Amino acid sequence: MLVRTVRRVGTAPRCTVTDRGTPFGKPFLKRCQRRRVHPRFGAVGKRGSIAVIERFHRTLKEEMLRDVLVPYATKDLRQELAVGIGRYHGHRPHMALEGRTPREAYRSTSSGRKRGGGALARTARGGTADKGVRLRVPLMEGRKHLPVVRLERAA
Repeated sequence: MLVRTVRRVGTAPRCTVTDRGTPFGKPFLKRCQRRRVHPRFGAVGKRGSIAVIERFHRTLKEEMLRDVLVPYATKDLRQELAVGIGRYHGHRPHMALEGRTPREAYRSTSSGRKRGGGALARTARGGTADKGVRLRVPLMEGRKHLPVVRLERAA
């Protein structure tokens, strides 16, 4: 994975953060050393040390792959994951981001705009919702297990 990532991006990361699982043993450490990547490990048994990636893996399993027949062909699996990750980044509100999607959070902090909750968070707090709001729930690329929740102004 590290080799493919370096090839695709064109540069190696400064560090990696992993658990101490079997895939991250001596061969992985040697590859890191050759590429001058500093391997870091989450604290064993300490809650939250690698919580963000563990939470993403849970979402990947529960929301993106649980209700589908997982494709055997690598190309088809990548396509299925790309659709799910597209929803995760662009349409799925995150509690840790105050109801915003990762895309909204990234754009608001990278552009210097004021940080605020997404449309769902504002509505939940009573900020912008009124009688003229309609809830729509289309599906991401027609996939029943990937709803896209949208609030729209009613005509």
